[in-house]
Formats: sequence, C-alpha cells, structure tokens
Amino acid sequence: MSSQNKDQKGLHGHIEDETMKTVLVNGKLVQKKGTVFRVKLNGKNVDIDGDYIIARPEDRIKKNIKKW
Repeated sequence: MSSQNKDQKGLHGHIEDETMKTVLVNGKLVQKKGTVFRVKLNGKNVDIDGDYIIARPEDRIKKNIKKW
C-alpha cells in the first residue's frame, strides 16, 4: 500500500470493512484519498487508486468507471 501517511506505507493484510472514505485493514483505518491499494486478483497484483473508489460501497456499483 502506498499512502501520503507514512505510518500506513507498507501496511498489508485483509480488508475487514469499508465505509465511504475509509477502509479497515487489520484493525487500522486507512483513508482512501491519497492512497494506492495493491490487491491480488486472480494471482496478479492490481493497483487501485483510492481517489477513484471514494463512495459508499453500495453506490459505487452505479458509477460508470472506465475500464483499466
């Protein structure tokens, strides 16, 4: 994970919960804004810019996001 907050750089683990502006990773709240999340998907690492996923999880499926 890459973050503007130096205490959150290199944090890794499982995502436990998500709100509109934060993600809970191993008991630590991480701001989405200014953070790049690296997740493993089908055996490949994918980087996700937190600025693009700022929304309530249930509203994000309504967004029209360009394909990566």
